[in-house]
Amino acid sequence: MASRLGQVEKAYEYFGESAKLDLFNTHKNTKDGIHTANMGGTYMAMVYGFGGLRMKEQGIFLNPVIPGRWQGYRFRFLYEDASLEVSVDQKGCRISLLKGSAKEIGVYGRNYRIEPGKELEVAVKQ
Repeated sequence: MASRLGQVEKAYEYFGESAKLDLFNTHKNTKDGIHTANMGGTYMAMVYGFGGLRMKEQGIFLNPVIPGRWQGYRFRFLYEDASLEVSVDQKGCRISLLKGSAKEIGVYGRNYRIEPGKELEVAVKQ
């Protein structure tokens, strides 16, 4: 939610706390097992939070942001018959349609059409 509200550095702090839960045993309870739901939440924070991915009846929408301390990140997702990859760095966002049919995709509120085997590049919104 912090990413969605434009509080990217606050989102980065929350993400770090969540990601470290099992790695650093912050709650002193990993002897009882790993926190699988937390791992899923960490993934969701990346894709839906920083990546700004939304899938609605009208289609796919992205609103990616990047914390100042990161060089970049990348994730893949499936939508209908398509496999897409999103790469974000400090300069821009690249969306590749790895396989499947052409798709309409909204990035920062503007609509684009991406064709199979092609890459769409959009400057990161400041």
